[in-house]
Amino acid sequence: MAKVKVRDNRGQARKKAKIAQHGKMMRVQKVGSHKLAPAAPRGGGGGRSANPRPASSEPSRRPHNPYAKDSPRRVLLLGEGDFSFGAALATLWGGQCEQLVATTLESEASVLAEGEAADNVEMIRAGGGRVLFGIDATSLCTSAPLAVKRRFDRVVFNFPLASGAGSGRDLQAATQANQALVRAVCSNAAAGGLLVPGGELHIALPRGAPFDGWGVPMLARLCGLRVKSAVPFSPAVFPGYSGGHAAGAGALTYEFVVPDRASQAPEAGGKKKFDGDAAAMNKQRRRKGRKP
Repeated sequence: MAKVKVRDNRGQARKKAKIAQHGKMMRVQKVGSHKLAPAAPRGGGGGRSANPRPASSEPSRRPHNPYAKDSPRRVLLLGEGDFSFGAALATLWGGQCEQLVATTLESEASVLAEGEAADNVEMIRAGGGRVLFGIDATSLCTSAPLAVKRRFDRVVFNFPLASGAGSGRDLQAATQANQALVRAVCSNAAAGGLLVPGGELHIALPRGAPFDGWGVPMLARLCGLRVKSAVPFSPAVFPGYSGGHAAGAGALTYEFVVPDRASQAPEAGGKKKFDGDAAAMNKQRRRKGRKP
């Protein structure tokens, strides 16, 4: 005769009886023993505990501001519209902006006719900063107002846009015009007369089409710059900045640096590397062939 296994449910029945008498129990650990403690009562009709979990004591994470401590650094701003970004930096630095140079391609009359541009210019000048008009960002090294023995720790170009590229042009032509603008700025920065050793070029761009199609990081590398990082651009951390609408969602600030060429140079007494001349390469090979 086959044996029939009978399930013993007496343990479950005792557990249900305890729950009916004392409420649901939960196991908590104490030093040296394990005991049952009543579970926290639930609110009526809801699935959440009546005693909500306390909020975290950690402070909320604020957006990163890469220029918050740049007051003592020499900063050059390119392509300022109404100079609201320069005025925002002056505000962040407590009105001390003696090392700030803000520039624009437009004439002084056309800029001061816009909104609060006159107030922004006055704020920068009151803090000791310089405001220059008619500065072409594509020819910085040869610009007369900037042709002084002074190099910068930061060169900032927020949301570059080639003249006329935003209206009446097809996408391909506008992309090529903006690429030419960015490439010229990067070439000026890599030429060696604009940035101090260890200085940085910052270019802020929105994410998505058509800006991703410009290939800014690749253009910078082709000009001899190295991508240091890309940090989120948060308009909220710049008080009074009116260019936040251009940032869009998820804009980035690309930070580029000039590689240290001294570390790439051959050591004294080392072998001479091929410099790209075919005749020199063949001569070097023949010389090596004559050696015993």
